[in-house]
Amino acid sequence: MTPKERMLTALMRGKPDRLPATIHQWQDYHLKTFMGGVDALEAYKVCGLDASIQYWEAMGQFWIPDAEKFVVSVPDWRDDAELVDADPLHRVVHHTVSTPGGTLTYKTEANDRTTWITEYLIKRLEDVGLIAKYMPVPRLSKDAIAREYERVGDEGILRGFVWGDQAGCWQHACCLMNLQDMVLAGIDDPAWLHSLLRALMDKKLRFIEDSLAGATSSRPAAARAATP
Repeated sequence: MTPKERMLTALMRGKPDRLPATIHQWQDYHLKTFMGGVDALEAYKVCGLDASIQYWEAMGQFWIPDAEKFVVSVPDWRDDAELVDADPLHRVVHHTVSTPGGTLTYKTEANDRTTWITEYLIKRLEDVGLIAKYMPVPRLSKDAIAREYERVGDEGILRGFVWGDQAGCWQHACCLMNLQDMVLAGIDDPAWLHSLLRALMDKKLRFIEDSLAGATSSRPAAARAATP
């Protein structure tokens, strides 16, 4: 079996020729420092693993490398990123989000291995209204997915994301608001907490409906059309 056949067979609860062997993802730091700068697909080949390639099209995740270059801005949600410190070992970015209903801010810091939040977007309970009403939900480029699908070929599978900093609503919310405050809100004001989680869920469902149709099969329709 090819790596793709092996992994798809296992995902469909079939019996592959052997147990697929892969990892969750390659980190850029590891590839650059220990793998000679190869990309993730080549790293899987070098290590004899079945490739599980993540599609990294920017979808609002603060934690991807140079995330400020890929922030999603629309007229009603303008995310202006200020690079305060460009030091790769201490990268500091301040974000100001302008909406018709008010302004939000958040801050991140990063080193050459990861990114973390130093100021959360949600600081007041009423901020959830701005998120629910104005936070945009981007659409995937299915042509770009098709090209990446063809590049991966039989070496493995192409994985995607559900929109947001994290796929799960609770995890996503914890990237927007301090975890301790989230837990206390669940005790003190569960209706407010549910309104935030519902707003995020509605946006994720919209993303699934708008972007994943035709991109979730083993071979996207766009990929088939692009193949001679």
